[in-house]
Amino acid sequence: MATAGAIARWTEREKGLWAGVVHEYDAYPTGLGVALWDAAMMYYAMVSQAATGGPADGWPRLQSGWTEITKTERWQMALAWMLRHLIANESAPDGWRTIIGLRSPIFMAVRPVAFPAWRKHSWQPARGDAYGVLTPAVTWLRYAYVIDPARCDMTVLRYDGAIREWAQLAVVQFGIGGEPDWEAMQHSGS
Repeated sequence: MATAGAIARWTEREKGLWAGVVHEYDAYPTGLGVALWDAAMMYYAMVSQAATGGPADGWPRLQSGWTEITKTERWQMALAWMLRHLIANESAPDGWRTIIGLRSPIFMAVRPVAFPAWRKHSWQPARGDAYGVLTPAVTWLRYAYVIDPARCDMTVLRYDGAIREWAQLAVVQFGIGGEPDWEAMQHSGS
């Protein structure tokens, strides 16, 4: 499936502004939504292992005193690391073909997107910025997954071409309750 979406972070949440990178394929909640949920769980496990002194291959050991960090602080760290690897990754400045089905939290085995100029539409990654400039103004996307590490949540948006607006499908809370019903989310409001 070639449904494109965005993996993003809020720039001005109160104004509905976000920035991020493209995810080329299967950006539906049952595709990219599930993959981001799974990735967040892996990052949380890695942060928790590093915080408790357990094995955390590829992760720096946290400084002494960090064993006392709360569950919320662990989620905040995990989501911030995840965004760093998915959005601010120098090896993938244009975004990702797909992260679906990967089991590595570092995503180094993924081939980043190398779009020809005609596919870049109205956005170009800002080379001097840690984040691309894929924003709500880019209307060729179908979904956007906007992550807020401070609030430990991910807002799932869908672009409605008929009314030319982004509509909020759900706000997924990490660390509270179980996994969302991605299938129901995908079909809500369709």
